[in-house]
Amino acid sequence: MKSTDMSQTRIGDLGAEIFCRQFRDQNSNDLTTLRHTKFQMMITENLSKLDPRLLPPTPRPSYYHSLRVHLQVVRWLQLDDCLLDEKEWGWEVWPHGLRPIMTDLPAAPEEVLTFVRCKCKRLNNRCGNHQCSCVKHGLNCVEACGGCHGRDCDNCPSGIPQDDDDDDGDDVQ
Repeated sequence: MKSTDMSQTRIGDLGAEIFCRQFRDQNSNDLTTLRHTKFQMMITENLSKLDPRLLPPTPRPSYYHSLRVHLQVVRWLQLDDCLLDEKEWGWEVWPHGLRPIMTDLPAAPEEVLTFVRCKCKRLNNRCGNHQCSCVKHGLNCVEACGGCHGRDCDNCPSGIPQDDDDDDGDDVQ
C-alpha cells in the first residue's frame, strides 16, 4: 500500500481485506457479509451486550479510511506532501482546513435504523396478533426474531407459515 500509482479502488479493496483479517476472516474481503455474520453471532451469544462498535466497518467508511491511511503512508515514506492530492484520498476541504470523509452513504437503510424484532415463543404466539412487536409495528418477522426467525410463524414475509418439518405427506412436487 505504499505505491503512489495504485488506484483508489485497489487501495479500498486492500483495506477491506485487512479489516476482514483483523476480524479473523481469512476467506473473504466482503465486509458486508462479515458484518452480518458478526452481528448474528452477537445476537446469538448475548443480546443484552449488543455493541455495534465491535462490528467491522461498513464498506464505504472502510474505503475512505484506507484512502487516508494510504495517503499518510506515502507521505511518510516519500517525505513529500505534494505527491498525492488530499481531496482524492479521503479528505474534503472545509473553511478551517481539511476534514476526513467518513462515508458518502447513509449509515444504514432506514428499515435498519427503525429495526423492530419480536421475541415471540414459537408455541405460544406464532406472531399472529398484536402481542408480537413486529405485527404491532406493521412489519414482517425477520431472521433476527427470537423464536420464529422469520420462517416459522404467521407473520413471515411470504404470509404463509413455512413449517418444513411436517411429515403429513401433502407436499406439492
